[in-house]
Amino acid sequence: MQKWRLRYFVLYAPPSSSSLAFWLHSGSDEQTASPELCYYDDETLERQRGRIVLDGNTELIDYIPPATVNASEFQHLFAIRSTGRTGSRRTYYMAASSDDDLDKWVDSLRGVLKQHGCHGLGGKN
Repeated sequence: MQKWRLRYFVLYAPPSSSSLAFWLHSGSDEQTASPELCYYDDETLERQRGRIVLDGNTELIDYIPPATVNASEFQHLFAIRSTGRTGSRRTYYMAASSDDDLDKWVDSLRGVLKQHGCHGLGGKN
């Protein structure tokens, strides 16, 4: 397992109107029809480290027991499983700072996934 790193996340969601085929989020030259969870080095959001496209190949796992991912120092874990363009699967493990933050992130991600017709809404493990 890789080392845990501090990252700052921003959830970008396109308008839900079916008449809008694409949207352009700030800081990117790319257009996408799917919501994205972008992550950065720090709160300035100057250097994007990556992004997770939230589409029909995305599964949200709203609670991960810390012992399952060898993360005893983190208590508020969730994960996103995604399939990339090449068909490779990746699981992103994330830790919120509190139960309240965990609930806010999970509710926001679940809402965006549901609003955009994604069916990978996993439950508590």
